[in-house]
Amino acid sequence: MTLKEKKVRQFLWHRPRKARKYLWKIRKAKYGRGFGVHSPFVFSLITNVLREKSLYYDYRRIEQLRDALLNDPSFLQNRESQKRLQKSLTPERHGRFLFRLVNFFHPETLLEIGTGLGVDTLYMASPHTNCQCITLEEDPLLQNLSEKLFSAQSSTNIELVKGKWTESLEDVLNKIGKLDFVCLNANQQQPIHELYKMCRTKMHEQSIFVIRNIRASKEMYEFWKELKNEEMVISAVDMYSMGILLFNPSLTNKHYSLYY
Repeated sequence: MTLKEKKVRQFLWHRPRKARKYLWKIRKAKYGRGFGVHSPFVFSLITNVLREKSLYYDYRRIEQLRDALLNDPSFLQNRESQKRLQKSLTPERHGRFLFRLVNFFHPETLLEIGTGLGVDTLYMASPHTNCQCITLEEDPLLQNLSEKLFSAQSSTNIELVKGKWTESLEDVLNKIGKLDFVCLNANQQQPIHELYKMCRTKMHEQSIFVIRNIRASKEMYEFWKELKNEEMVISAVDMYSMGILLFNPSLTNKHYSLYY
């Protein structure tokens, strides 16, 4: 253990969760810059997506829509709704990362499970307007707010599908030929194992599977570890708050831990 890690442990001993996160960041910092990464593909992912610094016009536009949404009377109507909606808010940097990730992979079909407020949906749908972006949401309140956001954006490539998770996903999979990019905003109300298995029936070697909130609970993290150890998963990238699964057999068979 380095001297810096010892000082952090002493300073944050009464905040174990925060300490673990910060220490994890220190230990994995070298991979965040590409050091020690032997896979050309993952190195390109780090340098061209993770550490890409361009300020796209869409960033400002989407954040303006986020601010307008947060001032919507439906959002501010009562404390219970605010607590539910606050859980659906994600950091701006995560939305920007998803934007760059989609921009890097150029998927033709993109599926998001768990629309939330719809902000990250806009980030993923914006890089390529010819990409078919389908997003599933079960919560009626989140459905209404995300619809308002999509209407304000006038996004023509976003399709919001309402209903129970497995039922709506089954309907979507029956209508499309393949899944190039899947983003699962996992929570404990979802049958995540079943949703993943259903998605795999339409995914292929070039598909990308992103799972959010992998450390939101012990159950979520166990699910993530189970996924990355599957035989069909060639490479996995653990970014602490989200994970990326890659299935291309031409990639280096190794898992990486980064921090973002």
